[in-house]
Amino acid sequence: MDYMPVEPPIEADETLFNAPPGASWTRFPKRHRAHGAESETLRYRGLVFDLASNAVRLQERQVNLADAERDLLKTLMRRAGQIISAAWLADQLGVTISEIEERIRSLSETLVEAGSCCLPRRVEGLGYILWR
Repeated sequence: MDYMPVEPPIEADETLFNAPPGASWTRFPKRHRAHGAESETLRYRGLVFDLASNAVRLQERQVNLADAERDLLKTLMRRAGQIISAAWLADQLGVTISEIEERIRSLSETLVEAGSCCLPRRVEGLGYILWR
């Protein structure tokens, strides 16, 4: 025999098989987000975006961004590490795709000046990603 059968603990049987219909299969409580979504902080690769004050810091130094750049960075940081289509970004920010390209370029320049290596990158044919 290549494996050794393991008997589940008795309390596991009681929890799983005697649970009322619709009961959760886990014993762990669900984590809920705070109701004040604007009171959270976004963090990614040294960038910190305080949503309450709209302040952006890079390793404890303030980064001065224009409002358009700040809105774009907030959207990218909410989906950091994921590829986001230019059309979706344009829809979220209420601008055209050409304006998104202009804002991406402007944001990249500002972040490079601030010393960040975490920049919005273009993924050919797919969209943009906030990447290191």
